[in-house]
Amino acid sequence: MSPLSRACKAPQPLKIQADRIFGPYGVDTYAGDDYAKSVREVLAMYDTVAPQLTEKQRARCKELFVISARYEYQFWDMTWREERWLP
Repeated sequence: MSPLSRACKAPQPLKIQADRIFGPYGVDTYAGDDYAKSVREVLAMYDTVAPQLTEKQRARCKELFVISARYEYQFWDMTWREERWLP
């Protein structure tokens, strides 16, 4: 279970911590209509372009998607753990 999922199902003190940690990153943005609209637009673009791709290009797209999903997860996990980078 992801840190954000844990926070959403967690007792009130943990939700307060999640709001404190994730708040600056605009988590509420992901629940908004504007974000949902932009996701639909991007998916429509992909649906238009995907049939024109070769198998090699599709495989590369999948590889890039997996990499970006890992970075996204690591960003939120790092935020949850309040990890700090040295200057």
